[in-house]
Amino acid sequence: MRKTLQIIKDRAGNKDQNLHAGEIIDGHFSDLKNPPSLAALKLYELLIKYAAYNIDKNIWHNISVSEMQKIKGIKNYNSTELTQLLKELRAVVMEYRAKDRTIITGLLDIAAVISNPDTGYLEIQWKFGESFRDLIAKSEYWAIVDYRTTLEMTSRYSLRLYEILALRINLKHKNSDTFTLAELRGKLGVPEGKLKRWSDLRDKAINVAVKEINQRTTFAVTAQPKKMGRSVQAVEFKWERKEIKLPQSIPLKTSKSIVFPLDGSIRYTQWEDIARKNLPKPLPDLDMVAQQFRKWLKNKNISSNSIN
Repeated sequence: MRKTLQIIKDRAGNKDQNLHAGEIIDGHFSDLKNPPSLAALKLYELLIKYAAYNIDKNIWHNISVSEMQKIKGIKNYNSTELTQLLKELRAVVMEYRAKDRTIITGLLDIAAVISNPDTGYLEIQWKFGESFRDLIAKSEYWAIVDYRTTLEMTSRYSLRLYEILALRINLKHKNSDTFTLAELRGKLGVPEGKLKRWSDLRDKAINVAVKEINQRTTFAVTAQPKKMGRSVQAVEFKWERKEIKLPQSIPLKTSKSIVFPLDGSIRYTQWEDIARKNLPKPLPDLDMVAQQFRKWLKNKNISSNSIN
């Protein structure tokens, strides 16, 4: 099993995270006449989430609309609206680079809206295409995104840039990347003929995305235009992960020592509940919090089972 698919399977139970193959995140919209709307991109995030560890399988996935209505950030859609969003996703043409190949494919192979007028039951079903599934099955790198954050985004450019940065945020020897304006339009999904002037692209896409990412996520990002002569030809993005400010003290209602795990995740433990109640929002990656807390304990020479 390749690395990305294994990580997807390992983290399928994590309700806060969504995992994407890096090749897909780094792809671009090949047809910019009708790129997907923000609502369609959010629905796509939901389809990825609910496909979970079966994402590489040639099977029907499904979710009821009543279940969708429980998800913050997903609108209460009717049958007609869902059909339109699925049509948007079905029409998307993406271009991906995978080693020695350039792959042109779509996001969905087929989708259906199932309704029962007698009971009012409504659900959507979908299948991912063969090329899409093959790309995930062979993928060697991935992006971990905060699922709830993607659903809270107010701009499709913010959502796409956030995913692009999530793919790069953990690189050890790189904290910037430069894209030509043409590359950026393709990656963000700027509709053909729109935001043609640099000032419009900057003000209505790039600045909007940078501001929202800085406000909503644990990333700090800047965008710097790169000129050739007097005209802007590219944009350099620089990023870093915001420092997680751990609370000075966390009251525990117990007289017994609670051992902090020496390795691994704190998910599905009482430490996850403590973290959720005390950490700043948006909630940082809990695995990274655990690593930082272990480092802090070591530096302070505090035992992992200290009562305080």
